[in-house]
Amino acid sequence: MYEEGKGSNEFHTDFLIDGDMLVNFKKELFKYQNEENLTQNEIITMLEKDNEIFLPVSIFENRKLGVLEIIVKYLREELNYSLKEIGVFLNRNNKSIWSSLSCANKKYPDRIIESDCSFVIPLSIFKNRSLAVLEVLVMYLKNRYELKFSQIGRILCRDHRTIWTVYNRAKKKQCQK
Repeated sequence: MYEEGKGSNEFHTDFLIDGDMLVNFKKELFKYQNEENLTQNEIITMLEKDNEIFLPVSIFENRKLGVLEIIVKYLREELNYSLKEIGVFLNRNNKSIWSSLSCANKKYPDRIIESDCSFVIPLSIFKNRSLAVLEVLVMYLKNRYELKFSQIGRILCRDHRTIWTVYNRAKKKQCQK
């Protein structure tokens, strides 16, 4: 992947990484590793997942649509994925993806507004079919970012009591496995 160059430079097929840039990258990576309590293997796995799709959490502020409808509409209209690709990403059949998109467009014909947000959600978490999509989303925000129910409620524009209920329902489902 990388070829050794002369001096402190390394060459990649698309760009040049100078020595200072590499040192700064390593410092930032080490800082991130310590802040997030990650192992080196977890960091490598994250870096290898360059094809992972991340959704900005701000798209879920839309209360006119369900969580699955938001995801499908966003992937189709903003990221230009086909219905078949979306079905594969979400582990769902094409008919349910088409139905979600159709319902979403009837309820909310405008494009989904994406605002600045500090949290992103990996699309791959929604492949889990043992939990509802809102349950998966809430579990991820609670466990990954260690947010309070009130914070998740504000982010998703839902009551904190609803978030608590969704989270506890998901925990019970996971315990029953």
